[in-house]
Amino acid sequence: MGSDAAGIVEKAGPGVDESYIGKTVAFSNMASGAWADYVLLNPNKSGYMIVLPPSVPAAGGASLPIPVGTIFSAFIKLGLPPLGNLKGPRPGEGQWMLVWSASTAVGL
Repeated sequence: MGSDAAGIVEKAGPGVDESYIGKTVAFSNMASGAWADYVLLNPNKSGYMIVLPPSVPAAGGASLPIPVGTIFSAFIKLGLPPLGNLKGPRPGEGQWMLVWSASTAVGL
């Protein structure tokens, strides 16, 4: 039940980067849901996970995965990759991009 959540990483399994331990993360757990005290995430199969900056509390971070994933998909479809290591056109200096209601209710 539910797929988006946030919490503190307590353990890392074999092959998982242990630097995540102790960090607050937000995630989308499509494989088994997120309505639980503890969840098991497979970074290769469970959706995705983002490390939250200290200024973002877990309660607020839990609302990010699906809308951010929708925004990311829209950027890719428009050819505007939002990540610094991806190549593609970008808005020029002084230009703005409005993201209006970027959630799963919008659709792509």
